[in-house]
Amino acid sequence: MKAAKTLAGLVVALCLGMAASVSYAQSIDGPFVSKQQLVDFWQTKAIKEQQATLIALNGYKVFSSGGFGPSMDVKYFQCSDGLIYTKCNSIKGPFSNRNQIISAVSDMLGNEISSTTIRVDGNIILGASFSPGSGSFNYKTCPAPYSYMVLDQAYTSYGSITGISCLPQL
Repeated sequence: MKAAKTLAGLVVALCLGMAASVSYAQSIDGPFVSKQQLVDFWQTKAIKEQQATLIALNGYKVFSSGGFGPSMDVKYFQCSDGLIYTKCNSIKGPFSNRNQIISAVSDMLGNEISSTTIRVDGNIILGASFSPGSGSFNYKTCPAPYSYMVLDQAYTSYGSITGISCLPQL
């Protein structure tokens, strides 16, 4: 009887331990369920690795640490599903850089990207300024200490796509 209780206790402890570990991100890219979980992850990582680090969430610094080597700067965003990632996997963004925008539009349109115009703040980053065949994607830069870009509006052969607002500071 005592052995059965001990075994049951070990099983419960093991299950609770696994449940606790599932709630934390498995990789540097996320997902994280909250700003606090993101900060906790990086505090632990900074202690172990002692690398200079700067972490931004929705364009605002949420964690930094001194350390060795060049600073590891990572931008995170609270995506439309409420979780926090380095990349939201949405044509609407947000995006840390222009290459991410081009990649997202290319993934959506495939071969049609060759006849598409992509602009950021009115400046063409891909395509021509005349007669876009497959569409026009217009992104805007969101003002924040660590700026990022979101879709303002898009017109495609499939219809128009409404953009999103800049993200709030969390």
